[in-house]
Amino acid sequence: MKHHTLLLVQYAGITTRTYYDYETTFEMAEGVCRLFEKNLKRINQKTRIKYSISDINKWIDDLADISCLVLKDPESKAYIPHDKEYIKRKVYKHFEMMANQKREESSSSSSSSRSYRNKY
Repeated sequence: MKHHTLLLVQYAGITTRTYYDYETTFEMAEGVCRLFEKNLKRINQKTRIKYSISDINKWIDDLADISCLVLKDPESKAYIPHDKEYIKRKVYKHFEMMANQKREESSSSSSSSRSYRNKY
């Protein structure tokens, strides 16, 4: 089920929040991963980045604030607020899904010469 989601992020040392708009909580989790990757690229300047779920969880914990609002009922336009722990759970589910997808791709393309870049 699609749940429109607003992600609110406050970076350390900045007094304003930035918001990101997503059609689903899955897209929000992917967006959090991309924000983390952008931060890693800024710090490391490497073309390939590897990280674990514990790395992204630490980054989430180190942010000044991060939360999201998830649309519960489109008719009433009621949004439910969620904290860092909710976001971490959604990111973890995203990681699981991506890992399962990678396994399926590698088992179905074992005779293929394709190579997939490991984003996560």
